[in-house]
Amino acid sequence: MITIKPKQVRVEEDIAESEVAVLKKNGKVIREFDAVRHPLGGYTQIALVSVLGDGNKQLIVEQSGPGDGVSWVVALKPHFQILFTNSAYPLDAAEMGVKDLDGDGTLELLLGLTTFEFLDGLCRACSPRFAIAFKYDKRRASFRPANHLVKGLCDTADELAKAEQMIKLWQSENSDLNSNPVKAMELYSKVLIHALPLVYCGSESIGWSFFDRLYNLPDREVRKSRIKRTLGRDRVYREIQNDLSRTRRQASLH
Repeated sequence: MITIKPKQVRVEEDIAESEVAVLKKNGKVIREFDAVRHPLGGYTQIALVSVLGDGNKQLIVEQSGPGDGVSWVVALKPHFQILFTNSAYPLDAAEMGVKDLDGDGTLELLLGLTTFEFLDGLCRACSPRFAIAFKYDKRRASFRPANHLVKGLCDTADELAKAEQMIKLWQSENSDLNSNPVKAMELYSKVLIHALPLVYCGSESIGWSFFDRLYNLPDREVRKSRIKRTLGRDRVYREIQNDLSRTRRQASLH
């Protein structure tokens, strides 16, 4: 049985009213889903969804507060097991969706990546924010980043060509890019919005080529170095790269 109950939680020196989900079996508490700590409290939503396509329904719990949130996907049968929580990654739980992107009968989880918020002084609205798909890995019994495995999460060749044309047109209309920091940042944002998803989709060379062609200001290499350092700290990116490296090693053995 899963219920939602009110709970008082301490947030620094204050007490906040929050909602938590409690999972019980035969009257015994199996798990309390409670992670958000905000002075204004948090609210919780629950749903039973057939995410794995195995004939059972899995429990989805979302606990949200102002600017914060944690989501869990939980197997109830054949035994209790947490299959996913966004708290292990730089993700916005408030944006989680589920969709079968590759038609295999198993739903992927879709959450917004927050790694590049305010990168290099970008405003939040102009920071690159794009969806990361998490696909269920039967061997690990957990959801793993999978933008390199599913389609539709980065530009096609035609879409990228159109984006390049639009950015070049914008550049031609703004000849003061080198002397205008505001417009330089706008160019940076316009380019990254298309380049970075390609990096996560396994098309890293295409993404960097796009960046090099279109962000052609004197500080390009400095900014590129900062992006790469940020990528190196991002768990989503590292897991995708590890998976791609493993696939290449396996292919070389055949």
